[in-house]
Amino acid sequence: MFKERKYVLSYIIAILAIVLGIIITSFGFNDTTLKNISYNEEGSNVHYKVYLKENDYFSDKYLGEGETYIASLIDYINIKYNYTIKFSEKVSGDYTYNIVATIYANKKNGDSGSYWHKDYKITDEKTVHINNQDSFLINEETNVNYGTYNQILGEFKKEYDLDTDGVLKVSLVVKNKLTGEVYKEQIGINSSLDLSVPLLEKAVNANISVSTPTNPETYTTTIKRNVLLFTLIKVVGLGLIIFGIVKTILTYMDYKRNNHNNKYIEELNKILANYDSIIASVTKLPELEGVNIVDVTSFEELLDVYNEVRMPINHCHINNYESVFIIINDKMAWRYVFEINSVFKPTGNTEVLSLTQTIAEEPVAKLVEPEEKQEEPATEASPEIIDVVEETKTEETVEEKPIVKKEEDPIEVLGETQKIEAIANEEK
Repeated sequence: MFKERKYVLSYIIAILAIVLGIIITSFGFNDTTLKNISYNEEGSNVHYKVYLKENDYFSDKYLGEGETYIASLIDYINIKYNYTIKFSEKVSGDYTYNIVATIYANKKNGDSGSYWHKDYKITDEKTVHINNQDSFLINEETNVNYGTYNQILGEFKKEYDLDTDGVLKVSLVVKNKLTGEVYKEQIGINSSLDLSVPLLEKAVNANISVSTPTNPETYTTTIKRNVLLFTLIKVVGLGLIIFGIVKTILTYMDYKRNNHNNKYIEELNKILANYDSIIASVTKLPELEGVNIVDVTSFEELLDVYNEVRMPINHCHINNYESVFIIINDKMAWRYVFEINSVFKPTGNTEVLSLTQTIAEEPVAKLVEPEEKQEEPATEASPEIIDVVEETKTEETVEEKPIVKKEEDPIEVLGETQKIEAIANEEK
């Protein structure tokens, strides 16, 4: 019962180790996480002033935002960009910006799109490097010669005789190539602050519009968590799984081995008990130097040898899995190795290890079998026949070694003698 509980406990420990190992390993492989980084461009704005040519009607040099402007009096437009961006974590890298003016020759009569557009670089691209900052600010100012772009679009319209109107869009273009402290992938941001001014109009009303990005953006990526820690977790989990599998195998092998061993001990004790009178237990095997050794395959065969030579069977217990039985007669030795596998190995005689007869019940084998005499019918009386009969009556059958032979019934021999004497008297 104790051994059975030991095996049950071993199996429970092995199963728990495997289950726990699977759980830990699966957690160890969950070594990635979603990382978000967001940014917001709220607070960015564009301000402008429309400077006028010298004229007799306006005393001010410029007009402010949201007023009506006569196109022929516009000298240039002063634009101030204030761009700000804030990140959810500190970032590092480069950002670039410049100012670009774009002319659009738009379709009329409700058609969308444009016939033509062209970009004009107002300022060169500037690059700024930042390190571990969660925000940055760009303040940029430029003057746009409104009349020059108005004239370019007018010539395009006249050359191709198109029914078109136009827009001049002046933009601060900002491009970011940044990475966060945790978010290691590059953040590619392309933003712009736009000022749109109508072209080919006699009067520019309050149609100057400003476009700024206000919606926050979020970038999401998959990142590796603590690589060393999760590697260690995976190793521990896999180790528990391997431990559980190995312990299961070893427990099963130990159970089978003990089961076989118990059966082996049981069968060995049965042999020793049944044949105690002819088995001599020894602590050391006899010396077999110069002896011709014959290995037999079963204990029954060794019993046959014993019945022939009448020498004791020596038994030596080697270990818990093996015993040796041996008979020595002069220069011959017959050896039978009884091992744990012998109990479960099929043999020609399945009763070898369950014999119940004792050696006293075994018939004594004959070493020399005398030939049987063939009886011949007597045809006539003769002195030789009478002599044979008399010798038969007086023949001794006791020998030093018992020899089994077939003896004639003395009564039948006597009857034959009387018949022979009667025949002899008649002849006389």
